Amino acid sequence: MKQLAALLSFAHGPRRVEFIEMFYTMRCLDVTAMAFRLSAIATAVAVLVTAATGAKATTQSTDLKTTCAARALAQFEELEREYGEVLQRINVPFEIKSSSYQAAYSGKIGRCLMLVRRTASVYRKWRDTSYLIDADTRRMYALYVETGGKVESCTLIPSVEATRTCKDRLEFDAFVRDYVELGGGRR
Repeated sequence: MKQLAALLSFAHGPRRVEFIEMFYTMRCLDVTAMAFRLSAIATAVAVLVTAATGAKATTQSTDLKTTCAARALAQFEELEREYGEVLQRINVPFEIKSSSYQAAYSGKIGRCLMLVRRTASVYRKWRDTSYLIDADTRRMYALYVETGGKVESCTLIPSVEATRTCKDRLEFDAFVRDYVELGGGRR
């Protein structure tokens, strides 16, 4: 929070909201490097446990999806609460038009992921934001921000070293589909 206070001391008006969104994005990216290493260890442990117990793949798959949906719902509610609190704390006029998420267990990386979508007006400027994050660690895999039909930011983060920009919503959506087949927990 000290980092956020320092950023806000330099920003005024509509720029404050941009700094807040950058702060939360950077917070997710900081967690990303550590979470990337931990997820590799967790995946290896899960593979060993599954092999040792001989659990059936279909039962495990159903359990993973159910557990993922519950974790994603809790994380989504926490993210929404934090977003509203920050905007109220800095006394910025805002309105959230819509906010939703979809959760899915990614067999590709062995993690519970969620795609969050939000349409919000800050200083009467509508912004559509979508991001793919880990439901447990908040490690960010992709971010897309559009304001007034113009792409403000499109970043794909398969790993810290392989971070790259994307050109449009189609590229963002293709990246997300490569990680998960969405349809789990929704709101």
